[in-house]
Amino acid sequence: MRAVFVHGSGRHGAAAWPGLSDDEFVFVTRGGFDGEAERTDFAADARVVNDAVSDGAHVVAASYGGIAALQAAESGTVRSLVLIEPAAFSLSRGLPATEAHIAAVDPVMRTWETTDAATFATALLTALGVPDAVAPPFPLAERWRLQRPPWHAELDAGVIARVPTLVITGNWNPEYEELAGRLVELGASHQHLEGHGHAAQEHPEFENTVRTFWKISAGV
Repeated sequence: MRAVFVHGSGRHGAAAWPGLSDDEFVFVTRGGFDGEAERTDFAADARVVNDAVSDGAHVVAASYGGIAALQAAESGTVRSLVLIEPAAFSLSRGLPATEAHIAAVDPVMRTWETTDAATFATALLTALGVPDAVAPPFPLAERWRLQRPPWHAELDAGVIARVPTLVITGNWNPEYEELAGRLVELGASHQHLEGHGHAAQEHPEFENTVRTFWKISAGV
Protein backbone atom coordinates (compact mmCIF):
# COMPACT_ATOMS: atom_id res chain seq x y z
CA MET A 1 0.00 0.00 0.00
CA ARG A 2 1.24 3.47 -0.82
CA ALA A 3 2.23 5.24 2.39
CA VAL A 4 4.06 8.42 3.37
CA PHE A 5 6.17 8.40 6.54
CA VAL A 6 6.83 11.66 8.42
CA HIS A 7 9.66 11.81 10.96
CA GLY A 8 9.81 13.57 14.32
CA SER A 9 12.59 15.71 15.81
CA GLY A 10 15.50 13.27 15.62
CA ARG A 11 16.45 11.14 12.64
CA HIS A 12 14.85 12.08 9.34
CA GLY A 13 13.93 10.43 6.06
CA ALA A 14 14.18 6.63 5.93
CA ALA A 15 16.64 6.63 8.86
CA ALA A 16 13.75 7.55 11.17
CA TRP A 17 11.98 4.29 10.30
CA PRO A 18 14.39 1.41 10.98
CA GLY A 19 13.43 -1.94 9.55
CA LEU A 20 10.80 -0.61 7.16
CA SER A 21 11.21 -1.06 3.43
CA ASP A 22 8.61 -1.26 0.70
CA ASP A 23 8.56 0.03 -2.86
CA GLU A 24 5.41 1.97 -2.04
CA PHE A 25 6.78 3.62 1.11
CA VAL A 26 7.81 7.28 0.80
CA PHE A 27 10.02 8.70 3.56
CA VAL A 28 9.80 12.49 3.57
CA THR A 29 12.13 15.01 5.19
CA ARG A 30 10.68 18.09 6.85
CA GLY A 31 12.19 21.55 6.43
CA GLY A 32 15.49 22.19 8.20
CA PHE A 33 16.44 18.51 8.51
CA ASP A 34 18.21 18.06 5.19
CA GLY A 35 20.83 20.78 5.13
CA GLU A 36 20.96 23.94 7.20
CA ALA A 37 18.62 24.06 10.20
CA GLU A 38 15.75 26.54 9.95
CA ARG A 39 12.84 27.79 12.01
CA THR A 40 9.80 25.51 11.78
CA ASP A 41 7.27 26.41 9.12
CA PHE A 42 4.14 24.37 9.85
CA ALA A 43 2.52 25.15 6.50
CA ALA A 44 5.65 24.25 4.53
CA ASP A 45 5.94 20.92 6.35
CA ALA A 46 2.30 20.14 5.54
CA ARG A 47 3.00 20.90 1.85
CA VAL A 48 5.93 18.45 1.89
CA VAL A 49 3.55 15.75 3.11
CA ASN A 50 0.79 16.69 0.68
CA ASP A 51 3.20 16.67 -2.25
CA ALA A 52 4.26 13.15 -1.29
CA VAL A 53 0.66 12.01 -0.80
CA SER A 54 -0.24 13.33 -4.26
CA ASP A 55 -3.64 11.91 -5.25
CA GLY A 56 -3.85 9.51 -2.31
CA ALA A 57 -1.82 7.65 0.31
CA HIS A 58 -1.80 6.53 3.91
CA VAL A 59 0.26 8.73 6.23
CA VAL A 60 2.30 7.54 9.23
CA ALA A 61 3.87 10.19 11.44
CA ALA A 62 5.89 10.29 14.65
CA SER A 63 5.99 12.95 17.35
CA TYR A 64 6.42 16.45 15.86
CA GLY A 65 5.75 15.03 12.41
CA GLY A 66 2.18 14.40 13.52
CA ILE A 67 1.49 18.12 13.15
CA ALA A 68 2.37 18.10 9.46
CA ALA A 69 0.40 14.89 8.97
CA LEU A 70 -2.75 16.29 10.58
CA GLN A 71 -2.53 19.52 8.62
CA ALA A 72 -1.93 17.63 5.38
CA ALA A 73 -4.98 15.47 6.07
CA GLU A 74 -7.16 18.56 5.78
CA SER A 75 -6.66 18.30 2.00
CA GLY A 76 -8.86 15.21 1.70
CA THR A 77 -6.31 13.01 -0.11
CA VAL A 78 -4.92 11.26 3.00
CA ARG A 79 -6.50 7.80 3.21
CA SER A 80 -5.65 7.16 6.84
CA LEU A 81 -3.45 8.47 9.65
CA VAL A 82 -1.20 6.56 12.03
CA LEU A 83 0.12 8.94 14.68
CA ILE A 84 2.90 7.78 17.02
CA GLU A 85 2.81 9.91 20.17
CA PRO A 86 2.04 13.01 18.07
CA ALA A 87 2.96 16.45 19.40
CA ALA A 88 -0.57 17.63 18.60
CA PHE A 89 -0.97 19.42 21.92
CA SER A 90 -3.19 22.06 20.34
CA LEU A 91 -5.92 19.42 20.54
CA SER A 92 -5.47 18.69 24.26
CA ARG A 93 -5.04 22.20 25.64
CA GLY A 94 -6.73 22.61 29.01
CA LEU A 95 -6.09 19.03 30.09
CA PRO A 96 -3.83 18.66 33.15
CA ALA A 97 -0.89 16.64 31.82
CA THR A 98 -0.73 18.74 28.66
CA GLU A 99 -0.74 21.98 30.61
CA ALA A 100 1.91 20.67 33.00
CA HIS A 101 4.09 19.74 30.01
CA ILE A 102 3.67 23.17 28.45
CA ALA A 103 4.37 24.93 31.75
CA ALA A 104 7.66 23.02 32.04
CA VAL A 105 8.81 23.38 28.44
CA ASP A 106 7.50 26.77 27.32
CA PRO A 107 10.00 28.87 29.35
CA VAL A 108 12.83 27.06 27.58
CA MET A 109 11.23 27.39 24.14
CA ARG A 110 10.96 31.14 24.66
CA THR A 111 14.75 31.46 24.91
CA TRP A 112 15.43 30.21 21.39
CA GLU A 113 16.62 33.61 20.11
CA THR A 114 18.99 34.30 23.00
CA THR A 115 20.47 30.89 23.80
CA ASP A 116 23.05 28.81 21.95
CA ALA A 117 22.04 25.38 20.67
CA ALA A 118 23.81 23.27 23.32
CA THR A 119 22.49 25.32 26.25
CA PHE A 120 18.99 25.28 24.79
CA ALA A 121 18.99 21.52 24.17
CA THR A 122 20.31 20.75 27.65
CA ALA A 123 17.66 22.97 29.24
CA LEU A 124 14.95 21.38 27.09
CA LEU A 125 15.93 17.85 28.08
CA THR A 126 16.04 18.91 31.73
CA ALA A 127 12.55 20.42 31.45
CA LEU A 128 11.38 17.13 29.95
CA GLY A 129 12.65 15.31 33.03
CA VAL A 130 15.79 13.73 31.58
CA PRO A 131 18.30 13.19 34.43
CA ASP A 132 21.87 14.46 33.93
CA ALA A 133 20.86 15.88 30.56
CA VAL A 134 23.56 16.30 27.92
CA ALA A 135 22.93 18.12 24.63
CA PRO A 136 23.08 16.06 21.41
CA PRO A 137 25.59 17.01 18.69
CA PHE A 138 25.22 20.49 17.19
CA PRO A 139 23.08 19.79 14.11
CA LEU A 140 20.33 18.15 16.15
CA ALA A 141 20.57 20.61 19.05
CA GLU A 142 20.25 23.48 16.58
CA ARG A 143 17.17 21.92 15.00
CA TRP A 144 15.59 21.67 18.45
CA ARG A 145 16.40 25.32 19.13
CA LEU A 146 14.68 26.40 15.94
CA GLN A 147 11.60 24.22 16.46
CA ARG A 148 8.46 26.19 17.19
CA PRO A 149 6.36 25.14 20.20
CA PRO A 150 4.07 22.42 18.83
CA TRP A 151 1.04 23.77 20.69
CA HIS A 152 1.27 26.87 18.47
CA ALA A 153 0.18 24.83 15.44
CA GLU A 154 -3.41 25.33 14.31
CA LEU A 155 -5.05 21.93 13.98
CA ASP A 156 -8.55 20.99 12.81
CA ALA A 157 -9.98 18.52 15.32
CA GLY A 158 -12.54 17.47 12.72
CA VAL A 159 -9.85 15.73 10.68
CA ILE A 160 -9.88 12.83 13.17
CA ALA A 161 -13.56 12.17 12.45
CA ARG A 162 -13.13 12.46 8.67
CA VAL A 163 -9.94 10.38 8.26
CA PRO A 164 -9.52 6.91 9.82
CA THR A 165 -6.91 7.48 12.54
CA LEU A 166 -4.87 5.22 14.79
CA VAL A 167 -2.82 6.74 17.60
CA ILE A 168 -0.01 4.61 19.02
CA THR A 169 1.57 5.29 22.40
CA GLY A 170 4.08 3.52 24.60
CA ASN A 171 2.15 3.85 27.88
CA TRP A 172 5.07 5.59 29.56
CA ASN A 173 4.22 9.29 29.49
CA PRO A 174 1.14 11.10 30.88
CA GLU A 175 0.79 13.86 28.30
CA TYR A 176 0.90 11.46 25.35
CA GLU A 177 -1.62 9.14 26.98
CA GLU A 178 -3.85 12.10 27.76
CA LEU A 179 -3.60 13.33 24.18
CA ALA A 180 -4.38 9.83 22.89
CA GLY A 181 -7.50 9.85 25.03
CA ARG A 182 -8.52 13.16 23.51
CA LEU A 183 -7.99 11.80 19.99
CA VAL A 184 -10.13 8.76 20.85
CA GLU A 185 -12.90 11.16 21.92
CA LEU A 186 -12.59 12.75 18.48
CA GLY A 187 -12.92 9.40 16.71
CA ALA A 188 -9.46 7.79 16.64
CA SER A 189 -8.49 4.26 17.63
CA HIS A 190 -5.70 3.78 20.18
CA GLN A 191 -3.14 1.04 20.66
CA HIS A 192 -0.20 0.60 23.04
CA LEU A 193 3.19 -0.66 21.87
CA GLU A 194 5.21 -0.65 25.06
CA GLY A 195 8.87 -0.85 25.90
CA HIS A 196 10.36 1.63 23.43
CA GLY A 197 9.51 4.94 25.07
CA HIS A 198 8.81 7.68 22.52
CA ALA A 199 9.90 5.45 19.62
CA ALA A 200 7.08 2.94 19.25
CA GLN A 201 8.04 2.64 15.57
CA GLU A 202 10.96 0.51 16.79
CA HIS A 203 8.64 -2.06 18.39
CA PRO A 204 8.79 -5.44 16.60
CA GLU A 205 5.00 -5.40 16.12
CA PHE A 206 4.88 -1.89 14.69
CA GLU A 207 4.70 -2.70 10.99
CA ASN A 208 2.16 -5.46 11.52
CA THR A 209 0.05 -3.12 13.65
CA VAL A 210 0.09 -0.46 10.95
CA ARG A 211 -0.68 -2.86 8.10
CA THR A 212 -3.57 -4.37 10.05
CA PHE A 213 -4.99 -0.89 10.61
CA TRP A 214 -4.66 -0.07 6.91
CA LYS A 215 -6.69 -3.17 6.04
CA ILE A 216 -9.34 -2.32 8.62
CA SER A 217 -9.56 1.31 7.50
CA ALA A 218 -9.96 0.16 3.87
CA GLY A 219 -12.67 -2.29 4.85
CA VAL A 220 -10.64 -5.32 3.82
